[in-house]
Amino acid sequence: MPRTSEQFKQMKVERRDSILESALVLYSLHGDKITIDQIADKAKCSHGIVYHYFKNVDEIIAKLLNSKFYIELNNSLNKSYANIKAENAIKSIVLTLLNLKTTKEIAYGNILISERNKKSLYNNLYNLVLRGQKEGVITGGNPVDIVETFFFTLKGIYLNSLLKKTVDNSRPSFDNVYEIFRKRF
Repeated sequence: MPRTSEQFKQMKVERRDSILESALVLYSLHGDKITIDQIADKAKCSHGIVYHYFKNVDEIIAKLLNSKFYIELNNSLNKSYANIKAENAIKSIVLTLLNLKTTKEIAYGNILISERNKKSLYNNLYNLVLRGQKEGVITGGNPVDIVETFFFTLKGIYLNSLLKKTVDNSRPSFDNVYEIFRKRF
């Protein structure tokens, strides 16, 4: 029985989504050093099919970074915490990042913890650690080391999930991860 036009439309949407999901995982792991051939290989299609949907890697990356989920996650983690105690803001960030479950969510989380610019999560968390230290509720020491330790921990959790064939939702507990920030009295 021949396929209907609706079935062809659905196949196109599924192929495009497969290309984007493959590119997302690769981008989260390797940054902008990914190629069309790598994306095609991961999506199990030819590079010609990728070019049918996208003109180049930059267009794919732009599409990923303009996704509603990425923008909302970025905004929720990088909002102004001026009226919130640093400890509560850090707890909110830790909880959000530990609760990412799907491959898509984890890949976007991995992208966010890899970014280093003035408006990045890294910079926001660094400033919260400094403020928390002044408030006397976050452990002393170099704020860079504290943030890096937290991000290395997350990177390990995320890479474990992204490099497996299936998503493994086993995670360390919030309390164990938050220990990185907790001041010992």
